[in-house]
Amino acid sequence: MYYRLKVIAIILIAIVLIYKCSTALYFPSSVDAQKSGISLDTLIMGREMYVNNCGSCHSLILSEHYTKSEWRVHLDSMQLRSNINDQQKKFILIYLESKSKY
Repeated sequence: MYYRLKVIAIILIAIVLIYKCSTALYFPSSVDAQKSGISLDTLIMGREMYVNNCGSCHSLILSEHYTKSEWRVHLDSMQLRSNINDQQKKFILIYLESKSKY
C-alpha cells in the first residue's frame, strides 16, 4: 500500500513539473505573429513541436535564453538525437527565434 502511494505521488509530481515547464514558455498570440511577420499557426505549431519533441528528453529552455544563432547551433546538434526531420526543426526554430534575445 505504501509503495503504491509513493508511486502515485511521484507520477503526480512529474506531471505537475512537466505542466509547469510548458506553461512557462510563451504561447504565441496574434500580436506576436504580426510583430514577427510569421503566421500564428506556424508559431503555435513550432511551440507544440518544441514541447513534444524537446521536452520529452530534457527541461525546456526559454527562447529568450539564447540568440537566434545559438538556437540554430543547438537545434543542429540535437536534430539527430531527437529524431526530428528538417521541417519539424524549421518550425521549432521559427518559434524559438521569434522571442530569442536578438
